[in-house]
Amino acid sequence: MSFVALIVASGASLLLSHAYNSADIMDEATNIIDIVAQEAQAAVNGTTYDELTSESDTEGYDATRETIQLVCSLLNVRNLTIYELNDDESTLTCLLIVSGDDEEDERLQKEVPHGFVMEKKASQKELNVLSGASDSEAEITEGIMGRNLSWFFPVEVEGCDDDLLMRIDVDDSELLGKIFDNTLAFAIPMIAINMGVVVIEVVMLRRDVSNPLKVVSARMRGFVRRESSREGESHEEPLEMKRDDEIGEICDSYNKMTGDIHEYVGQIESMTRERVAANTELSVARRIQQGLVPPSTELAGDGFEAFASMRMAREVGGDFYDLSVLGDGRLMFVLADVSGKGVSAALFMAMSRTLIYEKMRTCLDPAKALNEANDSIASNNPECMFVTLVAGLLDPATGVITYANAGHLAPLVVGGEYLGQSDGIVLGLFEGAGIVNETVRLEPGEGILFYTDGATEANNAQADFFGEQRLCDAVAGASCAVDAVHSAVEAIDLFVAGHEQFDDLTLLSIFAR
Repeated sequence: MSFVALIVASGASLLLSHAYNSADIMDEATNIIDIVAQEAQAAVNGTTYDELTSESDTEGYDATRETIQLVCSLLNVRNLTIYELNDDESTLTCLLIVSGDDEEDERLQKEVPHGFVMEKKASQKELNVLSGASDSEAEITEGIMGRNLSWFFPVEVEGCDDDLLMRIDVDDSELLGKIFDNTLAFAIPMIAINMGVVVIEVVMLRRDVSNPLKVVSARMRGFVRRESSREGESHEEPLEMKRDDEIGEICDSYNKMTGDIHEYVGQIESMTRERVAANTELSVARRIQQGLVPPSTELAGDGFEAFASMRMAREVGGDFYDLSVLGDGRLMFVLADVSGKGVSAALFMAMSRTLIYEKMRTCLDPAKALNEANDSIASNNPECMFVTLVAGLLDPATGVITYANAGHLAPLVVGGEYLGQSDGIVLGLFEGAGIVNETVRLEPGEGILFYTDGATEANNAQADFFGEQRLCDAVAGASCAVDAVHSAVEAIDLFVAGHEQFDDLTLLSIFAR
């Protein structure tokens, strides 16, 4: 009876060990492959589609290849291939192939050179991955180096609209050998224990080993279940098992692990709450700011039309504008740019806008309004922030614009030239700014454009500025205020070509009719 129990126990140990190790090793291999894919994608980000498809290797291509080869070598990957399925889906073009082994890599470069076209019909798994389906299962394939387990991933490359494919190969015989070795390494001690159980005493083993392990296992499963669903008490009582053997060490390790996990989870939850609260506050601030300064405003009246647009670079910004028609029919306008960015600039913007708006409506004289506003801001400005702006009034009956410039950029006559910049200094730094009025007359059909430095200093990936000349050319053919602003914005967006917006972009145009 004892011999039968030993055989049954030994066989069961082998089967369970094999099943467990197979799943564990495949999971481990999948995790490693995911890391390789991520690192390879990161390396590919340093090159372009033109470099990958170039007939000759480039510096960027060689650097990308060396990085991926190092990753493959460190993580024991046999081959990594980046390729493009051709339109007929029966051939593929190899853009990059490396091996973790130097000798095999040298052989690959001879047999599969850069740009090599291979006749191979695309598998359903490859088509699924290209279509965006998530598929982490490995596929058995035959390669130049032999039989492999292969994983497929989409690859994004600058300059390529269609996704490329990445194939990562692992020697399946190596994985099978590892599973076999791990199975034996796990099963042999278990068989020895079973033999000890049969020889010594089954009851003693249950009392001293099986039962304590069941307790630990149950606690571990319960802990994992509670942490996964976030149920139960936030603090778990320690597992009390006073033993000097390995089970005691497991209990001590379990107690430390659960304590550390609770602490880390608490820290993460606290950080998450703070981040959510900060994002919520920024979102509220953005909505409040948009209530004060809407993204765009269009006005039209007897003898004029005006349009303004603002696009912030962050959640909240420092630019602002104002367009309103006074009781006597004159158009009042303000365009400003506050120093700095973010929340501090937004607060300073709100204070400055309110003060300037009230001064303009009270004084009805741009220079006087700005000088009074400047003295008020400068007398209570501990952070030494400032604002550049231009403010003025349009008389529709005459087409005359009376404006005052406080250190702001020179206005642009649409289809003409930039007006001379005044000597007025920025608002908020010193009392007694000495800002003066200037005038310009618009004939019917003529327009003027006011803008912030987010227009002229918009830069592309090469760090080139959009500049005043490009802005002048962009609006030269505009026939109305809306057309002038939209033409400028479109030209700026085309120039930066998706490069991150660094500063707020605000434009205001007025046309006489």
